[in-house]
Formats: sequence, C-alpha cells, structure tokens
Amino acid sequence: MIRSILLGLTIIGAALSGLAAAEAQSTAPKPAIKVAVGGKTIIAYLPLPVAYYHGDFAREGVDVDIQDVQSGPKAVEALVGGSADMVYGSIDYAFLLQPKGVDIVSLFLGAHLSAIVLGLPPDKAKAYRGPADLKGLTIGVTGPGGAAENMVRIVLAKAGLKLADVSSVGVGSGATAIAAMETGKIQAISLADPVITRLTLDGFILPVVDTRTVEGQTYVYGGPAALAGATATADYVKTHRDAVQRYVNALVKAVKWLHTARNDEVTALLPREFYGGDKDVFMKVLDANRNIFTADGRTTPQEQRIAYQQVIDTGRLKPDQPVDIEKIFLREFIDQANR
Repeated sequence: MIRSILLGLTIIGAALSGLAAAEAQSTAPKPAIKVAVGGKTIIAYLPLPVAYYHGDFAREGVDVDIQDVQSGPKAVEALVGGSADMVYGSIDYAFLLQPKGVDIVSLFLGAHLSAIVLGLPPDKAKAYRGPADLKGLTIGVTGPGGAAENMVRIVLAKAGLKLADVSSVGVGSGATAIAAMETGKIQAISLADPVITRLTLDGFILPVVDTRTVEGQTYVYGGPAALAGATATADYVKTHRDAVQRYVNALVKAVKWLHTARNDEVTALLPREFYGGDKDVFMKVLDANRNIFTADGRTTPQEQRIAYQQVIDTGRLKPDQPVDIEKIFLREFIDQANR
C-alpha cells in the first residue's frame, strides 16, 4: 500500500515538474534578432518580409526586428558596427571584407537571379545599341556601392567604360526612385522591382538589361549566382546558434511557400508599402520575378564562384587578394532546415 502511494506521488511529482518546465519554456523570452536590410520592399529580398508576415518567424520562436536602412552599404555598416545582428541583402560584401579580417558568413540564399533592371526612357531604349550608349547619362541607383550600382559597373565594363563615365545618383528603392525618374532628375535607372514594373507600366522606361531572366542574368554575371540572402558575422553565429537555426528555418519555409502561393495570396499577406496601393501592379511584379528565388535557400559552388567573380570584375577586389569561398558559405544551418 505504502509502495503504491509512493509510486503515485513520484508519478505526480514528475508530471508537475514536466508542467513547470513546459510553462517556464513557454514564458521564456524568445531569441531576438535585429536584421538590417537596404530596402525591404525590394523584390529580391521578399523571403524576409514573407517570413515575418506569414508568421514563420513567430512559429519558429524567434523575434525578428527588420530595420530598413535604405541601402546595402548602410546595412553592412550596421552589421559591422554592431547595431544589427544580421543583414538580408547582397552577399558580395562578404568577399570584400574577408581580406580585411572581417568574417561574414552566408546562411541562406533567397535569390540567385539579381532581379535588377537597367531601364531607359522609351526613346533612348529604342535607340539603345549597347553599353557605350550609357556614357554621360545620370543613372539612378539605390545607393553608392550597392548591388544596383555594381551591376552598372559590370555593364559599362562591357564597352570599356568605368563608373566615372556616368553620373551615379542614389535614389533609394521606393517612391523617391520613381519620382526621380518621372521628374527627369535621372536619365536612366538601375533598380529592382516594384519600382521597375511601376515605371514601365506608366511609360517612363523600357528595360534594356533585365536580370529577372536567366538570359539577362547570364549576360551580366555569367549565370545564376549567390547574390542575395541572409548573412551574419562568424562570431555572431558561433554565439547564437539556436537563434540562427530558428531564423534560417523560417526563411526556408517562406521561400518554399513563395513557390506554391498564388499572387493574390502573397499580395494579401503584405502591407500597403509593398504595392503602393495598387495590388494589380504588384501581382505583375510577382509574375515578372517568379524565377529569381531559390527552391530551398541552398546555393551551388558554381553560383558561389560567379558571385565572387563579379566582385573581381567590378574592380572592387583584386584577384590576388585571398578569399576562402567555402568559409563564407555555411551549409549546416540550411541543411538542417531542409530536413
């Protein structure tokens, strides 16, 4: 009898301990991550806001604060300066900073097509014969040193020109970029959607170089590349492994959902700032950019090499500067997220 009572008390005690542990776990603060992004409405960065608004971050138990700093270089400054834990954006700065002793790692690849478009006013676009025609133009980009400006560098180099042969002007990635083109402040624009589709539909530009397609991507970069996704410092990853895994898990779920969701579902998910009050236009944006996203956040060695080569081709890194590409692209978190 006493033995039965003691056994019962033991079982009750174990159950209560389990309940207490579960309660403590549910009330424990979620790991928090501050993510800097240079233009969160840029279409190539869509897996990030989708993971946020679709609830993937919440379901993974991570509290993500998205900080829009309007340009890629500013996002990198926030990361290196410590005001951000991660960056969602261009991966090329990982190649640039490694020779300087700053180890940045890639955790998730969201887009392997650049999705940046070089657009000209219709009259200039129809007369366009090649990059030499860009000489002397004022070209709007998101900001100095960003992915849009770097694409301009590559295109110009095909005609033996340099960035100094044009005037590159930072116009942001939203309404300010549209206004700059509409008012004639700039004579050309190198940017991603939704700005490009809006300007095209309104009759202000026609694309002359379009990396939303594999053909355009191959013309500029040589093929699909490891271009945009989630990055962090190697030190941060070492000390926040659980938070990093949760974050990557959510991004993988988001990019997979993007491949199955209808345009109206994606549009309904996002706030007004993503489509500027015109949902029909945004659905056209989604149609134009369906192929830019990776299937599951993974990248291939060839995509990594092409991404590295474009940094060399733009003169931002010398071929003799040592870069360990394998050290940049971590596989363990993305592989775990896809299991």
